[in-house]
Amino acid sequence: MDFLTALHQYRKNKAKQFNAEDQYNKDAFSLEKYEVQAMLEKITQRSDFLKAINAIPVHNEQGRKIFGPLKPNITGRQYLERHIIEQSDHEDGYQVYETDSGITLKWGMVDVFNLYPEKFDQLIDEFVLDQIAANIMQIGWAGKSVAQNTAAVDLSDVNKGWLALLAEQKPENVKATGKNGKLKIFGENADYANLDALAIALRNQLDEHHRNRNDLVFLVGAGLLAREEQPITSATPAEQDKAGLQNHYITNQFGGMKTLIPPQFPLYGAVVTTLQNLSLYTHNRSGRYSIRQDDERKREVVSYWRFECYVVEDLGLMAAIDPAMVILG
Repeated sequence: MDFLTALHQYRKNKAKQFNAEDQYNKDAFSLEKYEVQAMLEKITQRSDFLKAINAIPVHNEQGRKIFGPLKPNITGRQYLERHIIEQSDHEDGYQVYETDSGITLKWGMVDVFNLYPEKFDQLIDEFVLDQIAANIMQIGWAGKSVAQNTAAVDLSDVNKGWLALLAEQKPENVKATGKNGKLKIFGENADYANLDALAIALRNQLDEHHRNRNDLVFLVGAGLLAREEQPITSATPAEQDKAGLQNHYITNQFGGMKTLIPPQFPLYGAVVTTLQNLSLYTHNRSGRYSIRQDDERKREVVSYWRFECYVVEDLGLMAAIDPAMVILG
């Protein structure tokens, strides 16, 4: 079977997967809520980081956070009535924005995939989904704004990521200045002499009722780890992450917390939170997946269009430094 025939079969398989066999256009499929959820699950399966956070299909384009902040305590008693604590709803909500991922598959590459007919669909899916997953995480850490026409190489203008949302909604939990202006880590007269001191400071910045949790993690950039004086031991074999989409776990603990480098994390970044405090919301009533042939340029174009946004569920459960303000001693 030649690769063009294989591509035709791939499109038919996608139409079946998305319950779109009756749609007029067999190259572009409108995704309903169950198909959006299935697509979201396929993307999150590409990365253990995405599997660990919340990837949530939402019904509305804007609204309250799904989980939101946790109250310090919900247990007690009242003499005349039941003891009930309302979930906090005073924090900022969410707003999803149009997001479009498009990638080309040159016919030469597709021809190579066709050498493995039993894995043809899988190879295309992995190629596309890996890059979508990588971009989602890149925006999650680097995103600062929502531009009408995006142009930033680091994807910082596609959507507001977790660091930008924390800085905007709870700026006191983002350390951006030190004793002499910028934030000095390591060396003489440093604000933080080592990563242990930094991790403890960030942990103490959390709301008091979160500081003793045993599911807190210290997310740290490779640039900071490289300057740490104590020997650093990786707990993640390199061969387990050929696509660069997995967390890199560090045997060392800092501030008494599990330490890891998430995919696409800033070189000089540092965050204390729980992974389940970070969310990706995708609107489940608008989605479109297309596979179209571009004969003129000898390629296929695969696109995934949707509305999505990033959310820090409990702002008091996250503290960070501003990577752009870090200087190394």
